[in-house]
Amino acid sequence: LLGGEDLLSALGPGRAGDVVVLPAEALNHDGVLIDGVALGELRSRLAPADVRTGYEVTEALSAP
Repeated sequence: LLGGEDLLSALGPGRAGDVVVLPAEALNHDGVLIDGVALGELRSRLAPADVRTGYEVTEALSAP
């Protein structure tokens, strides 16, 4: 299980050019991780890194 706070702790500050790919299954239907961290919050706290989600890595990497 992926918790947002655990991800933030493990990744440290985001940097320009970084891409973080999360499996879509890590989020519930409201876009929230298991520990209550919303995808939007994760994106803002890792900025300027690019946080993407998808069911397949290729899908996530090809998203705009």
